[in-house]
Amino acid sequence: MVRSVPRFTSAFMVVTVTVGLMSLLVCRSEAATPTPGAIDAPAVGKPATGMIEPGQQGSAIFTAPVSEFPGALGSAAAISYRPYTDLGSFSSGFTLAAADSQFSGIQVSGMGKVVGVHDIAMLNLGVESSRDTVEGARADAAAAMDKMIAVLRNRGVAERDIQTRYFNIYPRYDQQFGRDIVGYTVSNQVSAKIRNLTTVGSLIDETTKAGGNLTRFQGISFTIENTKPLEERARAAAAADLMAKANQMATLTGVQLGRPTAIIEGFGATPVPAPYYEKAMAMSSDAITPVLAGEMEVVITLRAVFAIQ
Repeated sequence: MVRSVPRFTSAFMVVTVTVGLMSLLVCRSEAATPTPGAIDAPAVGKPATGMIEPGQQGSAIFTAPVSEFPGALGSAAAISYRPYTDLGSFSSGFTLAAADSQFSGIQVSGMGKVVGVHDIAMLNLGVESSRDTVEGARADAAAAMDKMIAVLRNRGVAERDIQTRYFNIYPRYDQQFGRDIVGYTVSNQVSAKIRNLTTVGSLIDETTKAGGNLTRFQGISFTIENTKPLEERARAAAAADLMAKANQMATLTGVQLGRPTAIIEGFGATPVPAPYYEKAMAMSSDAITPVLAGEMEVVITLRAVFAIQ
């Protein structure tokens, strides 16, 4: 004779089994979860486990193809996370190192500097007009800018070297209440690339005269149009400095220098102030505005990690 199990007894058994299974899963998950802050260092060629928080000392090392790291050489490289303040750390916050030790190898840097003379001047010219009506302000600004651009064209500045950089029309409000519009202001700015630096001073004077009281001179800057030859020379100097340091360090420490496993380049260009001669201080009604172009210093830095054979 088969006895039926009461409905509430069957439901209780299902709940009991479910709770048991959930407890088992939680225990297995806790056993697999690493202790916060502790990261297992895997064997070479295996991925690291866990997460590395910013600022944490590098306890995880993993390898990856060098092609994934710009500038790296060889077939494989290893990266270990180290704080920015550590010696030898690169700007990305990572330090290239051998897979078996964070400090394996020789890390050095080299610098090359080359100075070039500016050959381009950028003039930022503008006009600004304020009138009771938009049309009045626009017309005045347009007439003044047309005269300034005409000076540039007549002095041989090419059309491709003249560019509108800014144009704006905005209302002027009553200064007492700030709600009623009492007029409008039109502002127009252009940049002109001057390739003949001997004409810069006279161009400033003539464009200023053409724009009259509406002229707003926004500034001047200098640059070198093609810096590639300077960069190549600076890079060669930086590489020579890098190799000299690496070879010296290997000799001093009694080890044999191996091949570089990674090379990282940095670039910078800084204007060198030009001397301001006393004759430029002379002032007269027909004096030309003195403009001194000066030079640019191109700097290349190289940082590399060399293996120890």
